[in-house]
Order: sequence, then structure tokens, then C-alpha cells
Amino acid sequence: MSGFTDYHAHFVYGVDDGARTREEMFAMLDAAAADGVTRLFATSHSTPGMEPFPLDVYQRHLDFARVYCAEKGYDLMLESGSELLYTPAAAYAAAEHSLITLGGTDWVLLEFVPDVAAAEVETALRQITGSGYRVLLAHIERYPRLARSGAHPDFDGRSPGHVQHPEGQCGHGAGGRILSAPEAGPLAEGRPCGRDLLGRT
Repeated sequence: MSGFTDYHAHFVYGVDDGARTREEMFAMLDAAAADGVTRLFATSHSTPGMEPFPLDVYQRHLDFARVYCAEKGYDLMLESGSELLYTPAAAYAAAEHSLITLGGTDWVLLEFVPDVAAAEVETALRQITGSGYRVLLAHIERYPRLARSGAHPDFDGRSPGHVQHPEGQCGHGAGGRILSAPEAGPLAEGRPCGRDLLGRT
């Protein structure tokens, strides 16, 4: 499969603060296809252990999106997922193996509150990876305390969210998306483009 993989998109309508209507969702899918995206993850917001995720609505609307892409003839595979907001309750959800993963893999897309301390991130990552998950960090540009502490050397404050990967390039698209180069083959071998937060690729 050629093209880009987008691991972070809020196109499923009526679930979070992303697309509000079916028409907005279709417009986002049109844009993704026009941008050369061929694999797109539907990462609606969730707060594990704190708020129930509207799985029925999410799945139904994701199915609408898949039908639309098929009707338009787009070479666009839509994958399930979620952008998980970390709270202490997420560690309990991870221990119960109930986190929503990217495309049924062991990878989770994780975000923190903007003023999170480096020590809290480290604790969270050890809790979640200790339960068998691997972590892809969303919105690296939002965590200045990580940059100041030196906890994340890939963030230099100039190129928000940009990470170099040994197998290709990835970075944020115009919509804040994480895009991976076709040759990297991310997730085909269980490795999203970028680093997990313990520095592994």
C-alpha cells in the first residue's frame, strides 16, 4: 500500500470535539484522500477509567465512513483507535487490558494535560507499558516541561511534534496529524512511526 499513514484523526462525527456532522466527516475523508493518506486511524478522545466510551456510536459512524470511502473509490483504509487522555485511572484500565488500541495492536495513542511534569509522564509510561502496551505520544508540542527537563530530546520547540525515525520521516500534517513515509511500513510490523516515550523506536 502506497501513501501516508495518519495515526491521529478526529473524523468520526458525533463522538468528540472533532467532526460534528456526517458532512464534516466526509469532507475530512475527502481531504485525507486528496493528501495521499491511504491508512487513517479514527482516534476519538477517550478518558479510560473515568468516562465510558460511546463505542456503539463510534463504530456505527466509523462504518458510515468506510462505506463512503468505498463508494468514492478511495484507496483509504480506516482503522479503529482512540486518543487516550492519561489520568491515574488509566493505569487501572491498562492493568485490566481495557485500553483502546491502534488497529487492534498493542500500541496506544496517549495524551497528557499540557502542564504535565516529566516525572508524572515517566510514572504513567511505566504503568502502561508494564501492562503490556506500547505508547505513541500525541501532541508532543504541548508539553514544554518535558522539553525543559530534557526528557524528550526530539522536541526542540521549533518544529512542533516533529520526530525523525530511522526508517523514514514522520511529523504533523496540517491538521496536527502524525504522518509516516510509505517506505517505513509502520504498524505492518507493529511499529508506529516515531518513538515511544521510553526512547525506543
